Amino acid sequence: MASKNNTSGLLPLNPNQAPEKPRVLAQPWFRRRLQWFMLWRVVVASFFLGTGAIVQIQSDDSLLRPELVWIYALTVCVYMLSLLYVLLLPALKDLNPFVCVQIALDLLCIATLLLATGGIDSLFAFMFSIEIIAASILLYW
Repeated sequence: MASKNNTSGLLPLNPNQAPEKPRVLAQPWFRRRLQWFMLWRVVVASFFLGTGAIVQIQSDDSLLRPELVWIYALTVCVYMLSLLYVLLLPALKDLNPFVCVQIALDLLCIATLLLATGGIDSLFAFMFSIEIIAASILLYW
């Protein structure tokens, strides 16, 4: 049975209460990992969205076709979100909700990209798998 002077955090004060899980998400190494994740998001988004735009542009149609406008808007959205993430990161103590929001917004951006480029038959359908792997790496710790 735990005493009232329990300061170690190993045993709960209430026997019906589970001990608190140590929070590692605010550690400096996790912040660095998250910064690398944000940088790679911009690099991967630039590469794939740029490739998609180049393929669409080479088809000799208008540069303002609806699917291209979606790709341009999505590119700007990813850059703006990444800038917002970089500005918010130093002010946050608990990074778990922050990581979950980033993953959710990434999934929304990928879904929008698929919608703009042909649905499930899109060249970019595999990006959901990449996001799932990235989320697994970030949320594992």
